[in-house]
Amino acid sequence: MRLLLTITLLATTMGLYAEKSKQVKLPFGSADAPASRGHGDRTDIQFINQRNHEVHLYWFDHQKQRHRYGQLKSGEQKRQGTYAGHIWLITDTFGYPLGHFAATDKPGLAVITSE
Repeated sequence: MRLLLTITLLATTMGLYAEKSKQVKLPFGSADAPASRGHGDRTDIQFINQRNHEVHLYWFDHQKQRHRYGQLKSGEQKRQGTYAGHIWLITDTFGYPLGHFAATDKPGLAVITSE
C-alpha cells in the first residue's frame, strides 16, 4: 500500500476560504524537510486526519529540530497557529515520516490520506 499526504492550499478572500488551484501529493517517506525560515506573517493550518490510524504533528525549528505539537486520531482535525515559512512534519505513531507542509502567508489545509 502506498501512503500519500494530500495538501490543499487555501486562500482567504473577504473572510471566506476559497480553494487555490493546486493540490500537492507528497510520497510516503518524503520527510527531508528543510529548516523553518524566518518568522513571516501569522497564519494557520487546518490538519485533517483521514487515515485509519493516529498521526503525530511536529514543527521544525530553524536548526531542523523537531518539536512535537500533538497527535490526531483517525477522523480528527486541528487548527494550528503558525507563521509563514515554518515547516510542519506529519508522522505515523512510530515517528516514520509521512510528509511535510510548508506554511505560507495564507491559511492552509493539510488533508492526511492513505491510498
